[in-house]
Amino acid sequence: MTKRELVWAAVLLLVAGGLLALLLAPRATYIQAGGGVPNLTLPVLGGPGQQSVYGFRGLPLLLIFLDTRSDPDGAQVLQLERLSEALRPRAVRLVVVATDPDPAQADRFLQKMHVRFLVLSDPSGVKAREVYHIQSFPEGYLLEQTGRVKTVFPGTTRWITPDVVTPILEALAKGVPRRVQ
Repeated sequence: MTKRELVWAAVLLLVAGGLLALLLAPRATYIQAGGGVPNLTLPVLGGPGQQSVYGFRGLPLLLIFLDTRSDPDGAQVLQLERLSEALRPRAVRLVVVATDPDPAQADRFLQKMHVRFLVLSDPSGVKAREVYHIQSFPEGYLLEQTGRVKTVFPGTTRWITPDVVTPILEALAKGVPRRVQ
């Protein structure tokens, strides 16, 4: 191999290593555990009126941004419904922000799934990206009664696993900010 070929091989290895590191690194989020969240007011999906995130202060809130098109069989939505039911006795509200481009289609899908949790509409996730700087969906936040972030759930998550439920219960019991990877 010539010296020039060795240099190119070294450059390619460095670039490949950097790309691999980016792919394997945990996804960064703008909203961090221990910090606050900006207020966000969105229309109620399929219903009248609007709801503000700050309107839930005083109650723990699990706020999840989700594009239902990425859940065609409804498995994630059903998990969220089960989680909502499990958390209700602990006075934890679950609110989903549907980021689908077509709110009417998202509403039909969620009605078919018989969800009972509150769903807000943010077509194409425009406000989620603008206000919360979310880059991909789903993304979730457990907010304490004061609005501070207890736990961040970035990326695709199976919502009723011990990896999710245990940190929620621990965060509520201990008040320790944490991030679930």
